[in-house]
Amino acid sequence: MGGDLRSVDVREALTIERVANAPDVLSSRLRTREGADLLFRPLLRADVKLLAEFLSSLSARSRTRWNLESYDIAMAREHCAAIGRYDKLRMIAVTNVNGSRKIVALMELSFSIPPSDQARFRSYGISLDETFDCRFAPCVRDEFQRTGIASELFSFIVDIARRFGKRRILLWGGVFADNIPAISFYRKQGFIEVGECTSQSSTNSFDFILTLPGAFEDEQ
Repeated sequence: MGGDLRSVDVREALTIERVANAPDVLSSRLRTREGADLLFRPLLRADVKLLAEFLSSLSARSRTRWNLESYDIAMAREHCAAIGRYDKLRMIAVTNVNGSRKIVALMELSFSIPPSDQARFRSYGISLDETFDCRFAPCVRDEFQRTGIASELFSFIVDIARRFGKRRILLWGGVFADNIPAISFYRKQGFIEVGECTSQSSTNSFDFILTLPGAFEDEQ
């Protein structure tokens, strides 16, 4: 899954439809620092039960960070039915323990930038462009949080964004101001804090954005 963004031609970049029809194009195997063997791949239409188990496993605290209308098989069906149809790419990390498969992380990329996000970032002096910008949101199973797995998977996310012709990644909805571990994680990955906003739940959040290495070298 390598590649140099400087050689990426947007006309030749991956599309959501192509990934839906050929998910192996973004499938990778890795072994974590903890020794777990993972398959990191796009969510498939056949993953309804697998995804439902993951969503239902999330603690109340994790659900405040990953806000969905429900965490059951109905939401899993909705996610799986949306594959290849809209603006989102959902990647899952799957492990197999004693013959039982489990999702340990779900990471989403959105290739649309809603007007509210565009207006908010303009207030920071940043102009967003759907051609080159995308949104990112991660969710890790509770028992795998703070194990380093998010950092290991994020390098794949960066490469995927590049293969879609993107130059920058912004955090989907920002990160809650009191979520110190998450803020530390994003800074470690190279994200820059650009402003503060208030979420729909009236909670203070920080907006972060990452410019991919080498993203604008071809314009210099």
